[in-house]
Amino acid sequence: MKHTEGSVTISTTTPKVVTKDMGVFFNPVMQTNRDISVALLQQTKGGKIADVLAASGIRGLRIAKEVKNVDVYINDRDKKSFLEIKKNAKANKVKIKASNEEANEFLRQGFDYVDIDPFGSPNPFLDAAVRSTKNKGILAITATDTAPLSGTYPKTCQRKYWATPVKNWQMHETGIRILTRKVQLVAAQFDKAMTPIYAHSSDHYFRIYFRCERGKEKVDKVLKQHGMLGEAGPLWLGKLWDATLAKKIAKVLDTTMTNTIADEAKLNAVGFYDTHVLAKQLKVALPKMDAILKTLRKKGHKATRTHFSGYGLRTDADEKAVKKSMK
Repeated sequence: MKHTEGSVTISTTTPKVVTKDMGVFFNPVMQTNRDISVALLQQTKGGKIADVLAASGIRGLRIAKEVKNVDVYINDRDKKSFLEIKKNAKANKVKIKASNEEANEFLRQGFDYVDIDPFGSPNPFLDAAVRSTKNKGILAITATDTAPLSGTYPKTCQRKYWATPVKNWQMHETGIRILTRKVQLVAAQFDKAMTPIYAHSSDHYFRIYFRCERGKEKVDKVLKQHGMLGEAGPLWLGKLWDATLAKKIAKVLDTTMTNTIADEAKLNAVGFYDTHVLAKQLKVALPKMDAILKTLRKKGHKATRTHFSGYGLRTDADEKAVKKSMK
């Protein structure tokens, strides 16, 4: 069966149920993930690109075709996947370097952009991925084990991510911030500072893009921005987005999510309010979000929606001011 995504058409089997044992792995639900990685690379840099756990190779092939000045390396340890990558590259007339290695072995060389998109936790690949990312390069990390990070399995989160999650309206943001800190701690061992430049919570996964910078002082600056958010943490308390980059991505990829992220990236606020929860506390009917935002902005506050939740309100106003505006 043929599947077209972006400027690439691949031969694949579209699964009824996505599992890691489905042969050559391809997940159509992850298109948003791949769209954003292409858009981000179009706005940032070319260079030597690594699609480390490539499966069908669609991400790497799209980057090779849709991003200028790139040298794309596509890897998968599965022999069938490796052969399919080569076949799909030929069919799309794309020049890439395909390899059939275990991911951590493949990452023994340096790259300007490293993409880790595993089925489950990225933990087994973090050391090698961090070491492989060049100075001023970008590391992209996906985690599909969102249940531990979001508070469903707190003990698993403590073991894997060295932090306590919380299961409430903020669970996806706290989950992303816990994952961010874990990557930063791994990088700190190698005197590398990993600063988020873009992040999103979509469907069943978290995705974070980091800018890598060498230097002990830069690492110390990152580590100082770790702390608690309510009962959750320790986690990253710094910015999740580069506002300029978020705006550029929203222009190229005009979706509800990218536009919402572009708005919330302008606001340096950690965490958000759930208007549904606040309305229950106030014992009032839930006002329309636009009306709450308008009222807060009139009072001189910055306020926006958040892509983490349909009821989510990100603002520099305190809870008392938000409740007053809702009344």
